[in-house]
Amino acid sequence: KTVALAALGAAASASTVTFTPCAGTWVYNIDTHNVYTTPADVEKGDSITLFLDGIMGKAVTLTELVVDTDWDGVFLHKTVAKETAAVNAGQEYQLKFSVNVPSFAPSGQYTITAYVDGDETGSTTESKLGCIKAAFTL
Repeated sequence: KTVALAALGAAASASTVTFTPCAGTWVYNIDTHNVYTTPADVEKGDSITLFLDGIMGKAVTLTELVVDTDWDGVFLHKTVAKETAAVNAGQEYQLKFSVNVPSFAPSGQYTITAYVDGDETGSTTESKLGCIKAAFTL
């Protein structure tokens, strides 16, 4: 999946991405020790790939990945990417997606919140199954 950050204007400098878990209890237990990006440092004009590794607590069918981007604490952009995987309870699952960081992105602190949405097996109600936050500075 490729996600483009909508943004406006300035010059490049690299920043390491740091990950933190979202508050709450989740069906998709994302292991923050096994979450990473390539490249590890983010610069304007780069394409980075985020790898989310975790274990599914229940049998689910994934429906979408929702990525909210905040810049200096202000909501900037939402991207929704379709997912279709069926994952069994206790199964390890890796989700990866790419983010294009425009060369004209404004300088400042970025926070990306990624939600994995889906349905628990036997349910007809879609819910947020997992969440992780990524932060970096441009």
